[in-house]
Amino acid sequence: MAQPAARPATVLAAAAVALAADALTPIARRRSRPILGVLDEAAHLAIGVLVAARRPAEERAGILAGSLAIDADHVPHELFGREWLRTGRRGRPYPHTGLLVLATAAARTPLWRGITLGLAAHLARDLTDPTTGVRLLWPLSSREHGVPWALYPLAIGALATR
Repeated sequence: MAQPAARPATVLAAAAVALAADALTPIARRRSRPILGVLDEAAHLAIGVLVAARRPAEERAGILAGSLAIDADHVPHELFGREWLRTGRRGRPYPHTGLLVLATAAARTPLWRGITLGLAAHLARDLTDPTTGVRLLWPLSSREHGVPWALYPLAIGALATR
């Protein structure tokens, strides 16, 4: 049975939050780490909502969880100043890797399919961050990858209108 599409207002609100949070990020980066964190999580959640909007109901919770849960790897550094999951102050923690997405893709349940989609959506947004990339192939490589920021609003538009 086909799943009902998300309400247009929900999709538009999620797209607006994702774009507004990213527009405010440069200001927050200069002024407040906590506000930067809230904006980042709001944008990741909004993108999760956009991805989940037209997916089967049994995948949606996994998508939302995957789009946010990966950022728990920032906690040791942000709250305690510990570098357990990264080297130095630059770059994302090690679990921010494409190999984590591949590992979760091996699971066959709808929940894990959703988690995989949420993780992929999270990393896709992180790839557009102009200040630091994503070590997609860690531990095989420490090279940071990125894509032009202009792809971010285009992706949000595509997710909101599909």
